[in-house]
Formats: sequence, structure tokens, C-alpha cells
Amino acid sequence: MTAPLLEVEDLDVHFPVFRGPLRRRAGTVRAVDGVSLRVMPGETLALVGESGCGKSTLGRAVLRLQEPSGGQVRFEGQDLLHLGKRDLKAARRRMRMVFQDPHASLNPRLRAAEIIGEAFTIHGCTRAERDAGVAELLTLVGLGPDFAQRFPHEFSGGQRQRLGIARALALHPSFVVCDEPVSALDVSVQAQIVNLLMELQERLGLSYLFISHDLHLVEFIADRVAVMYLGRIVETAPAAALFAGPLHPYTRALLAASPSIDPDRRAADAVIEGELPSPLNPPSGCAFHPRCPHATDQCRAEMPPLAALATGHDVRCWHAADWMAAAPARAEALG
Repeated sequence: MTAPLLEVEDLDVHFPVFRGPLRRRAGTVRAVDGVSLRVMPGETLALVGESGCGKSTLGRAVLRLQEPSGGQVRFEGQDLLHLGKRDLKAARRRMRMVFQDPHASLNPRLRAAEIIGEAFTIHGCTRAERDAGVAELLTLVGLGPDFAQRFPHEFSGGQRQRLGIARALALHPSFVVCDEPVSALDVSVQAQIVNLLMELQERLGLSYLFISHDLHLVEFIADRVAVMYLGRIVETAPAAALFAGPLHPYTRALLAASPSIDPDRRAADAVIEGELPSPLNPPSGCAFHPRCPHATDQCRAEMPPLAALATGHDVRCWHAADWMAAAPARAEALG
């Protein structure tokens, strides 16, 4: 059996909150709270949810760009959270990130060759290796060596994101976190970037943690989907099974809120009402219960566990078995 490339267990990212002139601690923001997930070699795991639910914080914590408060992160069998600076630097050759805003994430004072070449320099490659790598990467992402001496402001939005992807692929990583990589781009350009990411995955054998709020995009690119709400994973399933028969009310509401020509999908549940609760003061019991039309006293009092209801389909809901019984389309998706 193939071992996971990335394993995350009970990961926490908590931020203390201080108030007043004496900076007394007033509470803790649980941005990521006990998250567990895995990414297999060559797989795309999509992480979806509303803005503010902790998706980007989780992606950064996996790479230790944000230090976790607790839990475990194992990459290629290595425990990342206990690595020293030297070993972590070596591990980061194999794990990189594509950021959401291609303009803000690129140094405007550096040319494209310098932006891509930084990784080669930091990891001790020769100048010849760096120059050859830069030319190869620019060609790989559809730009070409002629772009090497241009500054970021001389690129279009889509070209800047291609430059960001080229930077992420320096030194041949096996795992890339894509943090909303197309949300800042025009719709016509989004498809080009997504197709590029899929072509690169097939060609280079990459694994992606693909963070997005665009469910149509996720349905197109993902092998599996993890749904996040207020710092916790509430549903994880193969993409086909999740879109055919979501079992958590939050997932059902997300799909209902997403524009679709499928009347069954649009009528699946009511659109989410109300605001995302504050992670500084989360609700008791199931965190979704204040916005859930199906909440019961048990939901308000007790936090449901993330339970396996089918092969690869885990749900954090006391009533998920009822949703499963009422989702015949799911059985068809699983064959």
C-alpha cells in the first residue's frame, strides 16, 4: 500500500489575544483546531470553506511558514515540527507554495530570473545550474527565456502567476500548497492557470494541497475534498462522492450557494444564513449549529467526532447517517 506523502494529525494553530494598556491576555483564537488530513503521492486534495475558516493558516502551518501550536506534520515520513533549521531548509526543497496574489508575492525590485533563481542560490547551486534551471522553468510554465530579464510589473496578471508557479517549482518539489492561486485573476485566465497546474502535476508527478472557495473549480481539479469550518474539518471525501451526495449540512449549503444549472444541486439545502462565528468565541457543541436549519439539542451541547461513514468519507455531524440514507446519488457516484 502506498504511504501518504503528507500526514497531518491533530494540528493546532492558536493565536493569543491581548487587550488593554497592560496587554493582558483576553483569549485565544483557534484558527486551526485539531485538524487531521493526508495527501497521497500525485493527488490533489482540495481544502474548501468560507473566508476566515482557517484554510490559508492551515496551508502555511503545513510548511511551517506559520509555526503550529501543536500536533504532527509528517512529510515523506519526516516529522517537520521537530526539525532544526538546517534539516527544515533541506526539506523545503521538496515542498513549496503558490500564493494567492501574484503581484504582492513577487519582489517588484527583482527580475524574473532573480525571483526564480533565489531558491537555487539559497540551496547552494552553482550559477550554471541556476541559469539553466531558470530557463527551463520559464519554458515549462509557458513564458520562455525571453521573460527572464523582465520585472513583475511588466507581466500581466496571468503571467505573474505563471512566474510564481515557476518559482515554486524550482529544485523539483514533490508537494505544492496552492493558496487560492487563481482567485485574483480574470475568469478567462483562471482556466489557463488551472490547466497549467494539472499539466505540471501529470508531467512532474506533483501532489497539491489546493485551497479554494470556488466549488466548480474544485470539482474540476480535485481528487479528494476536505471541507473546513471554523478551524475544523467537517467533511472529507473523494470529489465525485462529495459532489454527488454531501453529508454535512455545511457542505450541502456551500453547494446550494454555488451557481449551478443543476436544479437538484441548487435545491439541495438552504443557502447559508448569518455570519461565520468568531474563532475567539466559538459556539458550544457543533460550531455550525447557530447557522444550521437542522440543529438539535445534541448539536448545541456536544461536539460531534469526525466519523467514517463510508470508505474515505468522514463527516463531523450527529445526523450524517440520515443524510447518507437520503442521498441515492452518492451510491451511483461510488459505482
